[in-house]
Amino acid sequence: MAPLNKSIIQILLGILVVTAMLPFGKAIKLIPLKVTVQIINNLTQPQDLTLHCKDKHHDLGEHTLKSGKMYEFTFRPNFFYKATLYFCGFAWSSDPSLHRFDIYDERRDYCAKCTWKISETDVLEIGSDYDSDKLSGHGSTNQTDSIVG
Repeated sequence: MAPLNKSIIQILLGILVVTAMLPFGKAIKLIPLKVTVQIINNLTQPQDLTLHCKDKHHDLGEHTLKSGKMYEFTFRPNFFYKATLYFCGFAWSSDPSLHRFDIYDERRDYCAKCTWKISETDVLEIGSDYDSDKLSGHGSTNQTDSIVG
C-alpha cells in the first residue's frame, strides 16, 4: 500500500473513532456553559421577599424583591467535578423565619436558565430550558419543592 493511502486510511480511522466517542448530534462543550438562575417573588400577599444566596465560594449578598419582581445571577458550573450547589435563604414580613432552599443543584438541575417562583408554601420551578436527554428522573419542567423552614 502506498504511504499516502496508508496515511489517509489512518486519518479516516481517527476521525471515525473520535466521532463515535461524541454524543450523537451534540456540540462538544469544552467550556462550561453559563447558568442563569432567576428568582421571582410570588408571595400571595403583596409583600417584600428578602433573599440571600450563596455557594461554597461566593456570597451573593442579601437582596429584597418587591411583589412580582425578579432577581437573577449567572455563574459557570464546575467543569471537572459536577457538584455546583447554590442555596438561598428566604424571609418575608408575614413569616420572618428563615426558609432555606437549594436553588441550583448541578446533580438535579440541567438547565442554562432556571426560573423559580417563591411563595409562602413552596418553590415552583417554571420554564427552565432543560437538556431533554437528562430529564429522566427529574420530573416535569414545572417542579414544586417545599421550602425548608
